[in-house]
Amino acid sequence: MNKNIDIGTKIKKYRKDKKYTLKMLSEQTGLSIGFLSQLERGMTTIAIDSLANVARVLGVELADFFESDTKAGSDPVTHGYDMPMTQIGPEIIQYTLSKNVEGYNLFPRLFYLLPFGEEPESEPE
Repeated sequence: MNKNIDIGTKIKKYRKDKKYTLKMLSEQTGLSIGFLSQLERGMTTIAIDSLANVARVLGVELADFFESDTKAGSDPVTHGYDMPMTQIGPEIIQYTLSKNVEGYNLFPRLFYLLPFGEEPESEPE
């Protein structure tokens, strides 16, 4: 999602929760109604100091505009010690490099090709 739209959507949500109109928010922040309207629709960006002012007026933390939707502990990276392994054949091992791949046709994988061939010759007598 576009971060401008995401921040604007959150501003609109917090504004409506507080039962503020655009005019009320404009008067308290010093930002124009037109600018705030465009911001809520993701059509413009906002400077961090102005966003901090909006957060103060709405009674929320500045960090609330940047929180991720990912849950704590849902690390999308699969670490080497935690990679699921599948033996595809006698010489091919597949490791899945990402978590939560259900429903995807393609996903990051690592293949190890093991040596395969004839048995080593025995030493001559």
